[in-house]
Amino acid sequence: LRDAGDRAASLNAFAAAARFYDDALELWPEGDAEYAQLLFRHGRALFFSADEGEESLTRAAEELLDAGDRASASEAETFVGELRWIEGDRVAAFGHFEGAAKLLAEEPDSRSKAYVLANLARFRMIADEAERSIPIGREALRMAERLGLDDVQANLLSTVGIARLMTGDLTGKDDIERGIQIAERVGSPEMIRGYNNLASTNASLGELQPAFELYARAAS
Repeated sequence: LRDAGDRAASLNAFAAAARFYDDALELWPEGDAEYAQLLFRHGRALFFSADEGEESLTRAAEELLDAGDRASASEAETFVGELRWIEGDRVAAFGHFEGAAKLLAEEPDSRSKAYVLANLARFRMIADEAERSIPIGREALRMAERLGLDDVQANLLSTVGIARLMTGDLTGKDDIERGIQIAERVGSPEMIRGYNNLASTNASLGELQPAFELYARAAS
């Protein structure tokens, strides 16, 4: 059942993955070393399928940390933070985002660390805190480049680009365009976010025809 959930998740069939993981959790002994990781996968699948999964993710973060898996625990914390943001609790959300980053502050570079910092930068940008977002995003971008994480690079270039534009730096548009190029090359869904961000940028600059074309590409 866990393997079936993993296969469904790899195909972005998260609702099906959540059902497989749910069934697996009913059979899996809670004291087993892999139980916390299964909880995390269950919560992550619920999150991506319906913006839910808080119970599994919160419990997974605690048990993963107890088991010494700081990387997965930090990712679980980040998901919980996003759920808090969706609920409108900005203070609690940043408590989770910052807590996740602190968990990995002294750890070596990793995909989890880049992912956690990318989300912290993104939500600082969304919260109109561009000047705080940019250095975090650039740190994570350097990490993603060193590790060859193309999808994370695409995500971060979009975030940093928008944040730079928010501060009046029009060269931020170049970052967004580079992020789209990377996303298109590797077939990452980050290209949709890039199209929308670049379209909004063009619209704000009065370049309406390119904006309409990019919105259409994002919707196709």
